[in-house]
Amino acid sequence: MKRKRLAGYDLAKILAHVYDYIPSVQLVLTGSQVGFLHEFLGVEDAEAPLYGRVRVEIRTPRLTKDQARDFLEKGFAQIKVKPDPRQLDSAIEKLDGIIGWLTFLGATARSRNFMEETIDQTLEEASRLAASGVMNFRQIAKARYLAILTRLAHGTASWSGLKRSVQAEEGGSVSDYVFSSLLSNLVTATLVSKKSQDGSYGIEDPVLIRTLNSGALRA
Repeated sequence: MKRKRLAGYDLAKILAHVYDYIPSVQLVLTGSQVGFLHEFLGVEDAEAPLYGRVRVEIRTPRLTKDQARDFLEKGFAQIKVKPDPRQLDSAIEKLDGIIGWLTFLGATARSRNFMEETIDQTLEEASRLAASGVMNFRQIAKARYLAILTRLAHGTASWSGLKRSVQAEEGGSVSDYVFSSLLSNLVTATLVSKKSQDGSYGIEDPVLIRTLNSGALRA
């Protein structure tokens, strides 16, 4: 029997039905892009199928270096691996405190042992995943999104500075409204973050920065 595809179905309505009529089932929705999850849940949309349902939101913040070390040490202890402290330092330096990439490293090390080469292999695979995520991000206006991300891979920038980068890339003007929408979409997708101190924008994910600076997304 062929498996039914979800194309043509409203997944949010299906989950709302499960929530309302099948109390023995608990729903867990997870993802790295919290803005998209909120859009899907209709957190601020009274007409959304899942609006108003009681939910518990658990956010995983960026870990400090000490927290990242503790996270990796406890994870490796579970699979009976005793990592070299220098390799732990190297992993934390390259992957920072992003739980997703640290977990990815642990999964890789479980099947390949933990050594410096494992960290490099994790970085290569993580970079491919990051590249795939960017290239699949809203096909329309992809070149403009990439121009913004490429600029931010070299450091933080202001709203006006980013707009100039996009216009320089295109060789033409972009309206304030269109550019604000582009930047807002990247923030919603958590590819870009806004710094509260000075209002500038930046990229926090070191793997994404590495991928952008490698030029892989220009190919």
